[in-house]
Amino acid sequence: METKGRIKSFDAFRGLVILLVVSYGHYWQFTPAGYYADGTSLFFTELTNKVTQFSFSYTYSMMEFLFLLSGFQMFKYFELIKDDNLGFFDFMKKRFKRLYPLYFLSTIAMTIGLLIYPSIAGEPWYDRRAEGYHVIMNLLCIQTWNSDKSTINGPLWFVSVLVFCLILFYVISRIASKVKDGLWLMGIPVVIGILFTTSGLPWPLLNSSMCRGYIAFFLGVLVASFAYKIKRRNANIYSCTAIVLYILYQIFGKTYIYEETPLLSRSLPALFMLYIPLILLVVRNPFLDKIIGNKVFCSLGVISYALYTLNFPFYLWLEIYNLFAGVDLPYGKTQMYWIMPVVQIGLAVLIYFFVEKPIDKSLEKV
Repeated sequence: METKGRIKSFDAFRGLVILLVVSYGHYWQFTPAGYYADGTSLFFTELTNKVTQFSFSYTYSMMEFLFLLSGFQMFKYFELIKDDNLGFFDFMKKRFKRLYPLYFLSTIAMTIGLLIYPSIAGEPWYDRRAEGYHVIMNLLCIQTWNSDKSTINGPLWFVSVLVFCLILFYVISRIASKVKDGLWLMGIPVVIGILFTTSGLPWPLLNSSMCRGYIAFFLGVLVASFAYKIKRRNANIYSCTAIVLYILYQIFGKTYIYEETPLLSRSLPALFMLYIPLILLVVRNPFLDKIIGNKVFCSLGVISYALYTLNFPFYLWLEIYNLFAGVDLPYGKTQMYWIMPVVQIGLAVLIYFFVEKPIDKSLEKV
């Protein structure tokens, strides 16, 4: 496979996706207002309403985009693992160093907050409880493996599923050494994910959250296997055509697909007609990669993990402070809808420089 340096636009995509998902997409969960009509101007109010509708309706499938990007980047390890030139612990320790420290701190912050909140408010915070079994499962980062209902920190389901996908990727890569043209094995989790996503059966490792990860992560691996082989002209034609079709689908096609089936109405159309085309465009077009991967968007990508892991603890501890101080934040105001992400980005910057980077340096020494 042709090699390529770091794809800057991937960092930009992560930053933008996480900003939409956790800052705007999750905001509606913590306020009773679905539309923010109480604004200072008609234009500002309408803009806020449109972004709110977009965040609520379309950020569901954006988590698949994150899995897809992760799978694409993991493909570079396929041959190393297949040829037994990269051990399991060597493969996982870099992922562990990147994923677990903030995951652990976020889980602890969430657990303590969930214990404190009921004593002040007299009821659980949005029906979340810090029960012993769930706390242990969350700390071990395996909560979603058994059920998609056992996470105490909502956004961290993604990390739990990603960890299992990484382990499964390593296992399949090793098995591929025993099979002729073994890369096709990466398609098996995709098929399993599609078959079981809508089954509704509470089976371990086959719940809807896990299957979402299988489909998108291993599709990313397969896309990476041919992304540099396909001719640039063909990649551009496919990508541009698919994106146009996706726009038309959003305008006209969704009427004919059952909305209560997210796999068919959101995930698969977004993967094949939007996310994969976007990846192919930036991979095969360095100029476009440079434009999307500009310093501003890449900087957002750098702090995106801190922004992601701290999202629910931020709202939980903010509400605890509100109750202690007797503050009634005007969540229904349009101004708050835009202020909250800015505050969270500022907090994520502080966490990145004063928590995440020092921990990373300490673990490097170890």
